[in-house]
Amino acid sequence: MDTLVARRERPIAASTPSSVEAVLRLGTLEWPKAWVIVFLFIAVHALLAFGDLASVSNLPMTVGAFVCTSLAVIVVTFPSAQSIPPVAAVCALLLSAAAATLEYTQPWPATPSPFAHWHLGATTIVLVVLAVRGRVTCAWVAYAGLVGGTILWAVLHGLTVGDGVGLIIRHAGTLLAGSLFAVGRRRTAKSLVAVNEASTARAFTQAQAIAAIEEQESQLARVNAMARPLLERLARPHNLNDAERAECLHVEATLRDAMRGRSLFVEPVITAARAARSRGVEVALLDDRGEATEAEVAAVAAIVAGELDSTTSGRFTARVLPEGREDLATIVVDSHTHRMLVVSPEGHVRATSNQTV
Repeated sequence: MDTLVARRERPIAASTPSSVEAVLRLGTLEWPKAWVIVFLFIAVHALLAFGDLASVSNLPMTVGAFVCTSLAVIVVTFPSAQSIPPVAAVCALLLSAAAATLEYTQPWPATPSPFAHWHLGATTIVLVVLAVRGRVTCAWVAYAGLVGGTILWAVLHGLTVGDGVGLIIRHAGTLLAGSLFAVGRRRTAKSLVAVNEASTARAFTQAQAIAAIEEQESQLARVNAMARPLLERLARPHNLNDAERAECLHVEATLRDAMRGRSLFVEPVITAARAARSRGVEVALLDDRGEATEAEVAAVAAIVAGELDSTTSGRFTARVLPEGREDLATIVVDSHTHRMLVVSPEGHVRATSNQTV
């Protein structure tokens, strides 16, 4: 019985996380590794933005755009418990939009300088991180806005719509690759979650089956230890004496306790019940709960054993109540007086009646 109770209360540990975000670790970018990535991003784009100052016509605006872009990448890489929170995503998009707007003040979108449009690539990388961290739709909506802003920038400076598209379209491949990676990895994570749930359910079923087998073996061993010696004596061709008849009655009563009062078939109740029956007390142990915790069994067993030890004659009935009842167990003693005791789940005892028989 103790083995079964312990196994019922033993938790089944999952081998992998149960949520997609936990499997992907989308919100748990490791620091200081993330700091290294952020530093490299800022350093590279500082070179792109200020490496050729001759092509920068409005330095304060470029500085403002660079600061906004740097803050945006810090926001999207900052760790969180889940995928990037909506507030952080909105903040990063606003910073990226501010950076792009400031760079659109540059009067030459078609400049031959190779890094004049550095802000487009930087903003795209921020959007890629957003997509990988669970905000794919948000990233593409922002990219559509970036496309529109770039085309407007080109048209306002005398270029065609095609020229504006040419400035931004090459960055679509970068965002598409990041989005496909995010979607594919998320689908893989869902499959892992399903496999993990199935594995956990299978492990739980196996644990229940093993517990049932062990309990059955324990019960068989207990029955064999109690009844085998007596059965061997009964098989011999001789008449039973009074002591052997009394022993048969004790064994039969003990086996009945094991079947009808499983939660109460523990020490010190077993010894106390045997001693009470030796004094002539009619003992009945009943378990209507089926699954009692170890703490509940210990609390009831101590009280039942104490009451058995103090009962010298009459009838003694201890019953563990069904699940859902307010009380845990009842004890009825019909001796010189009629007493009924109620045991609470906390192990407290109160008397409901005490009448002289």
